[in-house]
Amino acid sequence: MKILVTGGTGVVGSGVVTELLKRGHSVVLASRHAASEARQWPSDLEARQCDVTDAASLTGAADGCDAMLHVVGIVEEEPPHVTFQKVNVQGTANALAEAQRAGVDRFVYVSSLGAPGGKSEYHQSKRRAEALVREFPGNWTICRPGNVYGPGDEQISVLLRIVRGASPLVPTIGDGEQRFQPLWWEDASAALASVVERHDLGGRELDLAGAEVTSRGICSNGSAGSRAAISAPLPSPNVSCPLGQGR
Repeated sequence: MKILVTGGTGVVGSGVVTELLKRGHSVVLASRHAASEARQWPSDLEARQCDVTDAASLTGAADGCDAMLHVVGIVEEEPPHVTFQKVNVQGTANALAEAQRAGVDRFVYVSSLGAPGGKSEYHQSKRRAEALVREFPGNWTICRPGNVYGPGDEQISVLLRIVRGASPLVPTIGDGEQRFQPLWWEDASAALASVVERHDLGGRELDLAGAEVTSRGICSNGSAGSRAAISAPLPSPNVSCPLGQGR
């Protein structure tokens, strides 16, 4: 298959591009810095420099593709140019429009595990994007990864580095008992690649999470070894973002 991947960077994006290439697929990498980012993969990967917030820049990117995997998304805003509405919602609308224009039959959207019921502006934007995907006339699937961790993630790996560091202080949110199911980046990549390949999953909404339920408190205490970890509680934020969500 020839597959267009939007945003093949970060722990999720780079992992799934690697997995798709390993399985013998042709990949078109569509991102703002595609030419430089594509250097980490074999030369047969096609780099397409574009911005999902700019519909015109996407035109032609999906030509000849059998499927599109839309990974691009942000978990933090940088107004006025980088906002949830522009990237997560309008960017998804632009990707869907390009897929439909090019006659791409298969569209897989990477959302967030908290999208269905999350109250943050981030989750609301993912929920609006999911609604757009459901209107796609072709074969679509929504994937909702949980807390993806691995090389380069900005949450769980950072926490583990702090825990294993010299200081006994470990920051926690609230009481540190918020539960989550971390998903190793290679497992997330394999799952997303398999979903792209499986047309029988069309019209499905899939939650992707690790098998084990844990908490920040367990991560802290379980990774400190013989050194005692002292939690330094922080107030719970009004806006919550998923850990390690791919961009």
